[in-house]
Amino acid sequence: MENTKRSNEGQPDEDPAGFRDQSLWASTYFSYRDYSLSHKFFESEEFLELERRYSFLMKLDISRCFDSIYTHSIEWSMRGKDFSKEHLPKRKDQTFESSFDSAIRHGNWNETHGILVGPESSRIFAEIIIQSADRAILSSIDDGIGAHVIKRYVDDYYVFSNSSEELNRIEGVIRRALLDLNLHLNEHKKEILTRPFVSKVSVARHDVASAIDVFFADTASITDPAAAPLDPRQMERAKTALITQLRRVSVELGTSYERFASFALTVIKRKLEETRSAIDEKKPKFTNGHLARLSWLIATMRATQFLYSMDHRATTSVKLAAIYSLLMQLATKLGCARAPLERQILDGLRDAAMGGLADDVDEVTRINHLCSVDLLLTEDRRIEANDIERYIGKATTPNDARTLSLFQLVAILFLCRKRERFASLLRSAVEEIERRVLSNTFRPLSDAAHAILLTEFIACPYFEAKAKVTLIKHCHETILGSTCSNKEAHEIAMDSSWITFTDWSSSTDLATMLARKELTPAYE
Repeated sequence: MENTKRSNEGQPDEDPAGFRDQSLWASTYFSYRDYSLSHKFFESEEFLELERRYSFLMKLDISRCFDSIYTHSIEWSMRGKDFSKEHLPKRKDQTFESSFDSAIRHGNWNETHGILVGPESSRIFAEIIIQSADRAILSSIDDGIGAHVIKRYVDDYYVFSNSSEELNRIEGVIRRALLDLNLHLNEHKKEILTRPFVSKVSVARHDVASAIDVFFADTASITDPAAAPLDPRQMERAKTALITQLRRVSVELGTSYERFASFALTVIKRKLEETRSAIDEKKPKFTNGHLARLSWLIATMRATQFLYSMDHRATTSVKLAAIYSLLMQLATKLGCARAPLERQILDGLRDAAMGGLADDVDEVTRINHLCSVDLLLTEDRRIEANDIERYIGKATTPNDARTLSLFQLVAILFLCRKRERFASLLRSAVEEIERRVLSNTFRPLSDAAHAILLTEFIACPYFEAKAKVTLIKHCHETILGSTCSNKEAHEIAMDSSWITFTDWSSSTDLATMLARKELTPAYE
C-alpha cells in the first residue's frame, strides 16, 4: 500500500458504510495514494490476488503510535541516527527537520515524547518518521528473506507469506526497525490469519449490516401511504429481532459490541438518509397510519440508543446526534408528532447506560451528547440544571466552577445562553472565566487553553459588549504592555469574534454542523 502523502485533488471523503461521496466539506488536505481508506484495500483486486498467492496474513499494529513518537527522531529518520546525534546538535533550527521538530513540540508544551493527535501537521510528521522504518525494513529484507509482500496503512502492517517461520522473521525485522525510532508493536493486536483472509470483525460487520437491512426491509411499507398500516407491535418486534441478531453476532463471533457499534450507527444513519431522500423524491401524502409510523421512528431510536449505550465515544456521540436529527426530520415528513420522540431522547439522556454517570466516558463525548439533545428539544421537553451537572459538572457557585475544564466552561455558556432557568449557572461560569483571565497566571501566549478561553469568551454572543471590553483592555495591558481605549477594545471584540472553536450558530443549523462533524478522516 502506497504511503506517499498527496493532495486530495478534489476527491471527496466517503461514508464508511455506504461508500458514497461526501464532497461538500473536506476533513483533510491529504489522502493515501491508491487506497484512501483501508477497506478499499481489502476489497480490491490486489488483495484477492495476494490471497490467491499466499497462505498466511499477519497483522501488526504500532502501539500508541502518535503518543509514542519521539520528536527528535524526525532528524534520525531523515539523516540517520548516528549522523544526527553527532552533527545536528550544533546546528539547531538550521535544518527542515529540526525546525519541524521545534514546531511540533511548541504545540505540545515542548514535550519531546508524543505528538498531538488531529492536526494535519502531526500526520505528515508521523509519516516521515514511519517511512524511515519502512526503508530500514526493506533494506533488511532484501538481504535474504524469501517470498512475501508487506503493506502498511498508517500504523498497521500487513504481511503476506506462505511460511509461518518467515512471518516470524519479518516480524522481527519490523520490530527492530521501529525500536530504532523508540516505537513498539502492540502485542495484543497481533493477528495471523489463514486463507480466507476474513477477520471476525469483518464478518460481524457484514452480519450487522444485513440485520439492519432486514429491519428496514421489514418495515419499508411504513413510508408507503398506499400500504396497509402496520401494527405498532410489529415495529417493536422488528426492533427486538434486530437487537437479538446483534447480540447473536457478538456471541457467535466472539466480537464485543464496541467492535461494530459505531459501524452499525453509520449504517442506520445511511438507511435513514435513503428513506428521507425517497420521501423527498416521491412526496407521498399520508392520511392515516400515523401511530404505526411513530412506532417505527421510536423503534429505530431505541435500537440506536442500545448501540450507543455499548460504545460511548466522541465519534459515536456525533452519530447518535445525527440519527436523532434525521428521525426528527422524518417525523415532520411522515406527519408524526415530535413529542414522543423528544421524550424518548430525554429518557435516553437520563439513562445511566447512555453515559451520563459512566466513569469511562470522556468529557467531549458527554458534551456532544448533552448539547445535541438540548438543540433538538423544544422548551416543552427540555434539559434541566441537574442534567448539566450530571453530564458536565457542578457549577452552582463560582467555587464549584473552579474545578471545571475549559471545554466544560464553554459548554455551560453554550447550554445556558440567555435562558432564565440557567441564570445562576451562567453567572458562575462567567465569574470563573473572568477570574482566570484576570489572574496573574493567565498566559494566553504560551498556554493554548488560556488563549481558547479568551477567544471563546469574546466570540460568545450571549454577553454584553461591556464585559468583553473590560477583559480585552486588561489583557492588552498585561500581555502586550500597552493600553487601549474602550473604542479600540470594542473593535478588537468585533474583529475577533470569528476566532472560535465553538459553532455558536449551530442552534439554527444543527444538521449542517453534524454533517461536517460526521466526515471520515482520510485515514483512521
